[in-house]
Amino acid sequence: MDDIDRFIDCNTLKILLRKKLKRAVNVFKNPAYPPMPIFTILLLQRWYNLTDVDAKESLYSQMLNALSKCSNGDTDSFGRATW
Repeated sequence: MDDIDRFIDCNTLKILLRKKLKRAVNVFKNPAYPPMPIFTILLLQRWYNLTDVDAKESLYSQMLNALSKCSNGDTDSFGRATW
């Protein structure tokens, strides 16, 4: 992520994305995802030749890793962090 910050002015990009991609809701009235994280995921997919499934698995893995660092260190029988 530091590489992205070095090469891309994220503040300018956020403003541009907000102007071009108005936040909307889907057919179930759920809010759309914020454009900047989605754009970042698309960049990472392109740079690292990741499929949608690869990107999703990587994000899920990173999220679980971050959550496990926040837990009290206890895990269940499957190795999942317990709160």
